[in-house]
Amino acid sequence: MSRFCSFLGVPFACGTPAGTLWIAGRYIRHHQLNIATIMQPEKKAPSKEIARDREIEILRYLHVFGYLTAQQIAALVYSHASQKDRLARRTLQRMEGANLIIRKSGGFNAPDHHTLSEPGACLLSSLTGLNASSGKDLVREISKHRDAANWAGIKLLQEGYNIWTERDIQSVGESARNPMRSPIKNVGGKVPDLLAVDSNRLVTWVEVEASVRGGRDLKKLANWLINTAFPISGNRIPLNPPADDLWLDRVRFIMTEKHIASFPQRLERQLMSLLGPSYQSEFWTNQIEFHRVWTNESWTGFENPPL
Repeated sequence: MSRFCSFLGVPFACGTPAGTLWIAGRYIRHHQLNIATIMQPEKKAPSKEIARDREIEILRYLHVFGYLTAQQIAALVYSHASQKDRLARRTLQRMEGANLIIRKSGGFNAPDHHTLSEPGACLLSSLTGLNASSGKDLVREISKHRDAANWAGIKLLQEGYNIWTERDIQSVGESARNPMRSPIKNVGGKVPDLLAVDSNRLVTWVEVEASVRGGRDLKKLANWLINTAFPISGNRIPLNPPADDLWLDRVRFIMTEKHIASFPQRLERQLMSLLGPSYQSEFWTNQIEFHRVWTNESWTGFENPPL
């Protein structure tokens, strides 16, 4: 039995036969769909067409990231608009009213988070063929770690990279939600928080530092950098044998709290203690980056981060 929902006032059915969408009283197959014609037959104003496209774009991003704040949506969809935050909030309010998304209140002095509802996931799957699903379980407990990883992914998308999120990395099997799931699950037993690949197939590995690492954990990280990530100065390691078409280029650390500002210096001291006279600060400066997640400021290498 089909469940009827609506998108911008047009009814569509969830649970229709595989490969079809119910629109205007009939089933339409995916390959027959044209986003410009799924609305009412009369011609729409350009502003409504733009609004519709923005909503579909937001559904896609929620599928990729799991959940996002209005500020993150603004950075992804309205980055060139002078009132991007206002536009994002208005669009999200409209989508929530149409039952396309779920909003999780952030509480006192914390942002709200938005994720796909069941009708929103159904619509996105029907339009794109993606195996989208509701994120209602994801927003039950908002993670500062996931928020920071999402900001890192947004920044890398803006820099021109393609990304694999934590969800893509953890997806396995034929029923995975994303057919473009990451071919890399771990390297040397270490799982990335996010991966980004450029046009030359060079990979940036993202590590989110959401809490202070203890001495033993920091030493384990330094050993991984020396023995696994960058075992030979100047050479890159293949990340996806036997294909060997992805190569580790650098590791980007995302800092989430001011009290972790000493992390770059602590990591450098650990590298120096393990490598001794062979430590080359110039090499490690080129291989490791440090970014603050809550501003656009960033710094590279082992320098004192701006506070």
